[in-house]
Amino acid sequence: MSSGGAARRMGQTQGSILVVDDDPGKRYVLSRILRSAGFEVIEAEDASSALALAKNNPDLLVLDVKLPDGSGHDVCRQLKSGADTASILVLQVSSSFASSPDIVAGLDSGADAYLTHPIEAQELTATVRALLRIRRAEQERSELFAREQAARQEADRANRLKDQFLATISHELRTPLNAILGWVQLLRTGRLDPAAGQRALEIVERNARAQSALIEDLLDMSRIMSEKMAIEFREVDLKPIVHESVDAFRIAADVKAISIRTLIAPAAGLVQGDAPRLKQVVWNLLSNAIKFTPHAGEIEVSLARVGGGTELRVRDNGRGILPEFLPHVFEPFRQAESNSRRAQGGIGLGLTIARQLVELHGGKVKVESGGVDRGSTFIVSLPPVVTPSPVTADRAGAEAPPVPPVVPVALPPVDLPWLGPRRVLVIDDERDALDYASTVLRQAGAEVSTAESVAAGLEQVSTFHPDAILCDIAMPIRDGFDLIAELRCLPGPERAIPVAALTAHAKPEDQRRILEAGFQLFLAKPVDPSQIAGVVLALTAPEAGAWQAPGRDDGS
Repeated sequence: MSSGGAARRMGQTQGSILVVDDDPGKRYVLSRILRSAGFEVIEAEDASSALALAKNNPDLLVLDVKLPDGSGHDVCRQLKSGADTASILVLQVSSSFASSPDIVAGLDSGADAYLTHPIEAQELTATVRALLRIRRAEQERSELFAREQAARQEADRANRLKDQFLATISHELRTPLNAILGWVQLLRTGRLDPAAGQRALEIVERNARAQSALIEDLLDMSRIMSEKMAIEFREVDLKPIVHESVDAFRIAADVKAISIRTLIAPAAGLVQGDAPRLKQVVWNLLSNAIKFTPHAGEIEVSLARVGGGTELRVRDNGRGILPEFLPHVFEPFRQAESNSRRAQGGIGLGLTIARQLVELHGGKVKVESGGVDRGSTFIVSLPPVVTPSPVTADRAGAEAPPVPPVVPVALPPVDLPWLGPRRVLVIDDERDALDYASTVLRQAGAEVSTAESVAAGLEQVSTFHPDAILCDIAMPIRDGFDLIAELRCLPGPERAIPVAALTAHAKPEDQRRILEAGFQLFLAKPVDPSQIAGVVLALTAPEAGAWQAPGRDDGS
């Protein structure tokens, strides 16, 4: 290590010094003076021995100029040119008849100081101490710089993660809010038939529950980070918890034709913990498995007794995990995909919460994956029951903060412009958002076609021949930026179709990037029905591009 013996021996000696001189008498005198002053001394009598011993990184060399197998100048140059030895200080010494050119040559070769015989003991020790103080100051400065660099890099990383998280949470909260507010306003018009009204209520409830789950994840993470997560320890049988959790996810699995198999050992399942929180762990792992398992995939949930404790495994044959991302799977707000092409939603807290809850139960959780498209296995290990008596563990002794009440907001009546006979193509991978926008446009008299991906949307451009396109930005595989780029490269008149971005990415830099990419207009979710119809009217008007969304003066 280049920091040498000073840092290694600070508690024992003042430093390590290699004395190099072919004259035994001079070498003895120099070494004795330095040892008496508290330094650790090593001796060498020639250049080759000096270079070999220098690999042990002494703090300083007291180096004679004339050696039997080479000059001290050459030794000094080799030391200073070596990556591992360049920081070693060199004090060159020579005979009393050394001239100024000799001293200059010694310093030019890389020596840090120069003394001539006869050398007083005090002069030698004072010079050595001065050189070592300089070296230690340089080392401290280098270490301080390295710490500052590391701190700056960590701060930059934290800021990037924060910005990424804020963008993600904004998108994930706005998406269900768009469906909720939009369908509520359509219901208030009274124009929906009973079947459409029932569907609207189902969509509102589903998205409200989705948003509630996001908020609960944020609150749970806040409680965990502030050490206010309350865990009530009781004797719990995990077997019914696993069965109930799997049953609860059957519908979600059936939608993607995913089969879920359970392997529950009869002797497994008895642990000490909080039943609702343990169920939350199982739910988070199952939700993650279904999210990343493809259509017609397989998930296996097993529970067994291992080493006196209980082991839960959730294995899937889904997308797997990149090796470089594997160590970061359980970190908060971290996702393997963080751009507008994310194939899956969420805010990246489910697995973090699962790990924290498992650790609060005295257990451990880990993940294994063979890589991309080779699936993944999450393994939860919980300790055996120690005592059956209930114990409450609340790290801070405080209850969770109350959820503020919902304040009803009066919405203005919806007044839609007439769009007939315009043809509008709506592209969005969120089915609820797609239904909402298309319903609004049909009520406004437009002929509407929908697509749930960029590929499907581009196909309909050539068959449906829309007058305008409303396109979401964040979509899996190919996003809205891909659509606008491919659309503007089409050979026919379709390349000039006006397009508005309808997105939950609502920061000013998002708007700037969207408009620079070639979109004519920008709408940030949640969007009112009048805005959806209004943006189509503006896109298809002669002065398209001058229109601004009503009720938006915040730059979003």
